[in-house]
Amino acid sequence: MQHRILILGSFFALVTGAFSQSLEIHIQLAGGDAVTLSSEQIQRIEFGALPVGGADTQGPEILTTCLESTGSEDARSVEATLSDPAGVATAYLFYSLNGAAYEGSLMSTADGSQWAGTLPGVAAGGEVQYYIHALDASAARNIANSETCVYSIAGELDAPMLSIELLSSGIIQLQWTVVDGASSYNVYEAQEFGGTETLLLTQSGTETQLSSFGDGLRFYRVTAAN
Repeated sequence: MQHRILILGSFFALVTGAFSQSLEIHIQLAGGDAVTLSSEQIQRIEFGALPVGGADTQGPEILTTCLESTGSEDARSVEATLSDPAGVATAYLFYSLNGAAYEGSLMSTADGSQWAGTLPGVAAGGEVQYYIHALDASAARNIANSETCVYSIAGELDAPMLSIELLSSGIIQLQWTVVDGASSYNVYEAQEFGGTETLLLTQSGTETQLSSFGDGLRFYRVTAAN
């Protein structure tokens, strides 16, 4: 009975099977590595299952979701799930603020799987680029990098131009212009000019109608938000 050994890079596999209990197979690779398999070892092999020399060349797997752009200037947390057959030794969060040189900070973990790091706060109008750099715990200290994520911090939006009309039914109609970058609009009401304002509603559209308020005056203001 003949036995075929298939060499796939640094992997081999036994393709066919019945053999003498005393059988040994010797493999000499071009790179100089040699492998000897006993009958007992051969019986346990499935196709592609045993790496020659046990070489580990892959860095940790990094699963993370990029942060979205925001209007907040506060520091932000980055979370990721890291995994590796040899374990994850350490991870760093590298970031660039407004196009400056990258800086790095050590990420922390409680269980070796869930990792977290913190990005500094950035002023409105700024931009943050960041990625995660991880090393496994194998002797080779294999590394991996996540994709580079980018988000911006929205600056102050322009104020929309507001027009107010009292309809014949007594309804107050407010209309305002579209503001670039705005995802919603806040409508405020005050009973005197410069007085305390009350937020009446938030909506994505650029017009609304309000019920009549009876005697007196009312002042309205609309702001854009993202």
